[in-house]
Amino acid sequence: MNRHDPDARVRLPREPYPGLRPFLDFEAALLFGRERQVREVIEHLRQTQFVAVLGGSGSGKSSLIRAGVVPELRSHGIPGAGDLWLPMTCTPGTNVSAADSAVRGHSPITRLARRFATLLRSRGSEAADAERCIEIAAVFRQEAGFARLLDTYGGELDLPPGLDPSDARVLFVLDQFEEIFHPTNKDVEDARLLVERVLDHFFAPHPRCHVVLTMRSEHLNDCATFLELPDAINKSSYLVRRLDVDELRGAITGPAQRFLRLVARSSDPARALPDAVVFEEAVLDRLLHDVQAITHDPDHLPLLQHLLARLWEAALERGEMDVAVPARITIGDLTRAVNAAARGDRGPLDSKVNTLRACVENWPEALYQWHDAGKREQFDNLFRHLAFKDPNTGLYSQQRIDVDSGAQLLGPGASRADLRALIAEGFLGSVDYLFWDEEDPARVTLKVSHESFIRGWARFRALIDTESTHFDEFLSVLRKGADWSLGARAEDYLLEAGELRRLADSGFAQRLRQADKRITWRRFLALDRDAARLTQHEGALDAFFAASQTRLAERQLREGRARRSARWLVVFTVLFALLPTALFSVFVQGPTMRRAELLFDAGNRANRATLNANQAAVGDAGSTLDSLLRAAELIEAARIGEGS
Repeated sequence: MNRHDPDARVRLPREPYPGLRPFLDFEAALLFGRERQVREVIEHLRQTQFVAVLGGSGSGKSSLIRAGVVPELRSHGIPGAGDLWLPMTCTPGTNVSAADSAVRGHSPITRLARRFATLLRSRGSEAADAERCIEIAAVFRQEAGFARLLDTYGGELDLPPGLDPSDARVLFVLDQFEEIFHPTNKDVEDARLLVERVLDHFFAPHPRCHVVLTMRSEHLNDCATFLELPDAINKSSYLVRRLDVDELRGAITGPAQRFLRLVARSSDPARALPDAVVFEEAVLDRLLHDVQAITHDPDHLPLLQHLLARLWEAALERGEMDVAVPARITIGDLTRAVNAAARGDRGPLDSKVNTLRACVENWPEALYQWHDAGKREQFDNLFRHLAFKDPNTGLYSQQRIDVDSGAQLLGPGASRADLRALIAEGFLGSVDYLFWDEEDPARVTLKVSHESFIRGWARFRALIDTESTHFDEFLSVLRKGADWSLGARAEDYLLEAGELRRLADSGFAQRLRQADKRITWRRFLALDRDAARLTQHEGALDAFFAASQTRLAERQLREGRARRSARWLVVFTVLFALLPTALFSVFVQGPTMRRAELLFDAGNRANRATLNANQAAVGDAGSTLDSLLRAAELIEAARIGEGS
């Protein structure tokens, strides 16, 4: 229904399962298990023309609105409202600072203005259309902005011939409304004005204007930042519930059968198509078991859709002929889908393995490993910038980046074409791990399709956890640096030796010198509740860290000198302690031992002498007499101390 895209109502889906992205409006026929929820949301719209659709990440909020509510409204979903509904979906957006908003004109309101302009006829030139976008943003910023848009531009709505613009109703869908609370939207005037315009509509809606916002339920507390926003949400909110087992069965098998019917209607009648897509009982049982096993996990629905998309691919690849729709979905298909096709069947699946979680772990890892070491390093640099971990809540969140900035992460001279070529090899495509957003040609961005990809792939999660740890180190040092600044830079506030050793082991000093790290840390710092105070002292951080290192070096020098002095003192002490013993040994113990040896020798000689009264001849007793005389000499020597 706009000049830029084909009419969404006549487009045909390319596959029955969207993977990690939400269902879109032209895929309404493939959305199963949400019929009751669609009716309930529409009832809210009938009563108040406003509804806040709440739910955890992965609960299916966006799919419910785009592929459920919008098509139902176009089928006279609200009695008396007709079927001429023009949906307009936009997100507040992230990575918009106050400076960026002023210089480049990117803000939550300018994004809405560009999306609303797609509902209008062209004014004849790109320049005129661009000027109108600026006008639309200015009109919307005024009180009752939604109503003013319809009153001002209703006559320019791009409708088929014969339709009266006054019969058209516009559905403004503010998807991912939690982005309004993102740190890069803090202190952005257009972020505040968007909330005010939502409240204007809630209290005084235009008769042909309806507003839906979708928001992650964990951000409900953030709504209290705006005075009356909690009141509006309390009075017209809808909490998306999880699917029961019958709805899950329909969500698994229904899209395949419906897709077969759609292909049959649009194909050559001679084209061979099966009568039905049959899921083997073992496949269906395993899928139902594994999805029910993790229903406590808010990611269970996107993980199921991801596995179903891979399962469909595996079934098509198994076919011997080029077919658009497989006749059967087998347990072998499931095995290949879970293990990442290149690994083969590898026998039956382990019953302890959750197929949903294994699939979202194995496929990205296989795609990553298919690249060489250089490309893998580029992926690491890229993924570090596509998500962050909230330092207050510990939740993983996607982070939109400008594609030109993303290209710089690949290395010097890399272009956005190089970036697209890198991620096109598996990460952009039917399963859509990443989303290349060209909604605003002046600012093309890249983002993660869904946070479940961050949480589901261990490598991605580890990269973000490491970055979070590095930020925690920075924040800890900054807090102590702030105390040091406030404490007249006294030595008592400096980092101690143990803290500095830990920081040295982690490479903190090197990261502190990296400009891109400091920019990232400043952005995360805005999330901290003490951000206003800490930001004032961030400029003194380098001096604080240097002073801490200098004090440690001086202490180590003094301690080194003290240790050397202590060693010499020990040496002298030992020598002094051993001197009396040495003197005693030389002057007392030595002579005594020598005298004892002389007396012992004399005794031995005397004992060996043999006296015989009858000698055969004169001189026969000479040897005996010599022994006795020698013994006598030894005794005399011992007496007078000779030889000592």
